[in-house]
Amino acid sequence: MPCKQCRYQILPPLPDWDCSDISHPNFNVLAPDPHRFDGDKDGRECEQ
Repeated sequence: MPCKQCRYQILPPLPDWDCSDISHPNFNVLAPDPHRFDGDKDGRECEQ
């Protein structure tokens, strides 16, 4: 619930996803990358 008089709002954490959790693994990754799918930061996910 938004706080009209608050300076900061803390959002709930995102689910912790891994590459194995993605059924369609062919996607581009844009910043920010909270799940760290793009380990080498080249814009492509889950490369090994």
